[in-house]
Amino acid sequence: MSEQGDVELYQQAVSLLQPGEAELVGIVVHTDFDRTEEPAMNELMLEIGERIAAAIQDDEMYVYSGEDDHRFGAGQFHGRRLGDDEFIWECQQLFRADSFDLVFYWERAGAHDAVVDSVTEVTDRVVPITEDGFVSR
Repeated sequence: MSEQGDVELYQQAVSLLQPGEAELVGIVVHTDFDRTEEPAMNELMLEIGERIAAAIQDDEMYVYSGEDDHRFGAGQFHGRRLGDDEFIWECQQLFRADSFDLVFYWERAGAHDAVVDSVTEVTDRVVPITEDGFVSR
């Protein structure tokens, strides 16, 4: 994907954070995974989701794909708390220019930097986003 295409993706991700019921932050994770590597991409999504959950809460979580829910799109997932089914994070898997990008959102909990630091231990292709904009690394 071109650099301009990436900037447009970041701007779209930022616009989804503005104003809503909850204050959200997030990241965009670029991968080199193509459609044949979807299982590896899903494994990365789960690893990142676990890192987000670990940084912002202590309860166990599960991943809800919403395949039977008309409010969900294809490639959209939620991490939810096991005990009370509350939202922890959301991920949208986007196939762009022959590879997947993952866009994660979660409630601002004062842990944005901790999440970004944790995710960069898995991949260095992370772009933090807030309602104020994005920071390309």
